[in-house]
Amino acid sequence: MMVPLLLALGGAIDFGIAYYIKNRLGHAVDSAALAVGSTVEDAVDVTERAGDFIAANYPAGVMGWVHDVSVTVTNDIVTVAAKASFDTHFLKLFQWDRITVSADAEVIRSIKGLELAMVLDNTGSMRGGNNIGALRIAAEDMVDILFGHETEHPYLYISIVPYAASVNPGPEALGGSTNPPDPSWWPEPGDPHYVPFEWTADGTGQGWKGCVMERTGADLLGDDSATGWTPFVYESGPANDYDPDDMPGTVRYNPTTYQNSGTGPNLGCPSPIIPLTNRKGDLVDVIRGLDAWHRGGTMADLGLAWGRRALSPEAPFTEGKAWDEPRWEKAIVMMTDGENQFYRLDKDKWPPNEPDPSVNSDYSGIGWLSSSNPLIGTNSKSTANDIIDARMALACEDIKAQGIIVYTVTFSSSINQATKDLYRDCASDPAKWFDSPSQEDLKASFRAIAIELSRLRVSQ
Repeated sequence: MMVPLLLALGGAIDFGIAYYIKNRLGHAVDSAALAVGSTVEDAVDVTERAGDFIAANYPAGVMGWVHDVSVTVTNDIVTVAAKASFDTHFLKLFQWDRITVSADAEVIRSIKGLELAMVLDNTGSMRGGNNIGALRIAAEDMVDILFGHETEHPYLYISIVPYAASVNPGPEALGGSTNPPDPSWWPEPGDPHYVPFEWTADGTGQGWKGCVMERTGADLLGDDSATGWTPFVYESGPANDYDPDDMPGTVRYNPTTYQNSGTGPNLGCPSPIIPLTNRKGDLVDVIRGLDAWHRGGTMADLGLAWGRRALSPEAPFTEGKAWDEPRWEKAIVMMTDGENQFYRLDKDKWPPNEPDPSVNSDYSGIGWLSSSNPLIGTNSKSTANDIIDARMALACEDIKAQGIIVYTVTFSSSINQATKDLYRDCASDPAKWFDSPSQEDLKASFRAIAIELSRLRVSQ
């Protein structure tokens, strides 16, 4: 009788240990599954993350050992499995040397939708040191992280909003019209080299590229109306020396080739806004084509306003979800490499262009720097800079009040403290401002923002 009694007693002890280990392993695996479920797969090594959480909840040396940790992610279902083994105390007398138990846990990730406007500085200063190239890499990295393995994502829509001294919303700002009225000085049809004043994306810089003159009053940065914009068109003059009667022969459009020597009715007009889209390939194509558009200056307040409009469900862009949609977040990433300012060609080294003593600045999306211009009301460049900064700060507060999450990035080592302060205060909180003195810092900042936005979308 003693042999079976000892076997039963010893077996009970070993099986009790096995039961304890299985319960503890189950708790560790549950914790790991929850951790992985709130992690974006491409942001970290999910198997390593699961292993870390299991180790924290089942530390080595407690009893037995954990092995064969595995993680599978299929669509939004996360499964974590693991095994634990221990050497028996009594059952080994009966050739049962080791007991192995297993545990698994399955988590369904709850996905929030994200609409993101990437408002990117495309001014001419971005050409220095190929900073525009670094921006392309950083922006594409952000898109890669957010999309992961998806090429079309049901819960992710991104808009690209390049800005310089004006913004290019295209025909949407004119109610879809691609053939607005001609400016008073535009050549007459029938002239030998007549170019129609109509929207064109052919890359010649002739006609109307899509930039607009901003509205007046409260509508300047507002989102309460689909009307009020007119086409941006830069008339010929000493600082923009082209012949309106021979645009094919005198417009110098390519910014890489001509820089400040560029000419034409679209001088300083950046690449067009890409409305919210969930197609990764379209976004990557646009990002790879971003360029630095010289002349005019930097009007980040206008870029920020169009970033909000890109997220809005209201015209001119209507792709955005309703403001109060509970399952969707809206965010803006706002980036600059310098202060807000008007630019004026003041050196006679950019032929055929030369300084124009009759004006205080280049033409921009809010016109000339002039006391008679109701959109700025001063001849002073420094006063104008302060006005633009104040407008941007007000737009930041309005955007955050709408529930939009704002990240800001100041890029380059020469950016001044006042601009850093402006962008820090614009962000939803100071931790969402990223000062990036170098190109590597810029890439790291965009990646950090992308990972944070990814975690925002995935909640357990």
